[in-house]
Amino acid sequence: MQIRRDYSQPFFTSSRRRQRGGGGCALRLILLFLIVGAIFAGLTQRDALRGIALNLIGQAATPTASASDWLTQARASQSSGDLPAAAKSYQQAIALRPDSVDLMSEYGLLLIDLERYEEVVEWGEQAIATDGFDPRGYALKARGLVWQGNGSAAIPVALSGLNVDRQYAPLYAMLGRAYTLTGNLAAGLENAEIAVDLDSQNADARRAYAYALNSSAAYDEATEQLEIAVALAPSNVSVGMELAFQYLALNRDQEAIDLYTSVLRVQPRNARAMLRLCRAYRKIGQFNESMAQCEDAVRADPTYTVAQLQLGMMRYSEPYRDFRGAQAPFEACVQYDPTNIECLYRLGLTHYYLYLQQAEGVESCQTAWDMLIQSRQMAESRTGVDATLSDINLAVEHVARDCPGNLAAQISLNLTPVLSQDLTPVAPEIIPEPTPGV
Repeated sequence: MQIRRDYSQPFFTSSRRRQRGGGGCALRLILLFLIVGAIFAGLTQRDALRGIALNLIGQAATPTASASDWLTQARASQSSGDLPAAAKSYQQAIALRPDSVDLMSEYGLLLIDLERYEEVVEWGEQAIATDGFDPRGYALKARGLVWQGNGSAAIPVALSGLNVDRQYAPLYAMLGRAYTLTGNLAAGLENAEIAVDLDSQNADARRAYAYALNSSAAYDEATEQLEIAVALAPSNVSVGMELAFQYLALNRDQEAIDLYTSVLRVQPRNARAMLRLCRAYRKIGQFNESMAQCEDAVRADPTYTVAQLQLGMMRYSEPYRDFRGAQAPFEACVQYDPTNIECLYRLGLTHYYLYLQQAEGVESCQTAWDMLIQSRQMAESRTGVDATLSDINLAVEHVARDCPGNLAAQISLNLTPVLSQDLTPVAPEIIPEPTPGV
């Protein structure tokens, strides 16, 4: 059989061209869509693709932490008692969320525990500026002023907050403390009671009421309020430490030690609890345990100058008289806070004592003299440090009497006879608590 071709029709007809041309166009459109899609994916998913590529070669980028990540880290550090680390994490969180009154309030309460009261006031002001209708900013600023001991300044701040929210218990609690600080015990008790009435489950309200009761010499009632506060907020370390201090003041020493110890079980890096445990053991005469706790406190937080000062005092007082060992904490204290009069003049005294022991040469006398004179000038420019100034003047007389040369000629002094020739430090051994009621 033969197949014959019809030569009357050209092989390349227009219909064939149209058919082929249509198929080619579709293919080109598909290719075009694929190319555009690839370009779009490259532009919109560039970071993801880059991450995949970096993962493949083992150089993946570290993801940037969010505000919530930093907040989680801050709370974890706070729970362990590492308050300086917690503070740094809070700062990172606030940098990412600078308009969050929630974060400012949490950070401010942490700063209270760190005894950085000026910063608490500043953050309270920032919170008020961010949202003047949120009572927490007023309460935070008032709290910072109260812990600075400035009750008269805290009162108008708290009253301004009550104009925003008259049912906010923490404002009445701060008013209770502020009025008590100014000596108005009746107003202090009244406002603290209002705080408890508004929120009987608020541990800080109970704590403020206890402070007013203590100032009114109602010690048993105050202790009861603090015990209720601890039961309401067992994880609130500040409340627990205030009750422990209450026990210590009432000579319930072992109960205080047990409570401080329980705080450290919860927060093993809490330098403040270690310092207070150091003082508790010192009170009952367990000097070695006291020394160990003070050393732990400065290891946990070298910037905690109150602990550095206490450790230095422990080392150069009875029964140790370790003047060389006292130098390091006093020097650290001055390094972290050059305006600290107590640390500066005691550092001067250590050089004086080392000269008397012949552990240092005569040049230590000039060092002691320079530090004492500098601390004397600082004390003369401040108010409320009369006792410290008196101690410094006595120390200057010791150095002028016992060191060679005519040091006293460098400054006007009315030297008085000094009968004692021993090395008894001219400073108290136990430093008062730095905050009201804590």
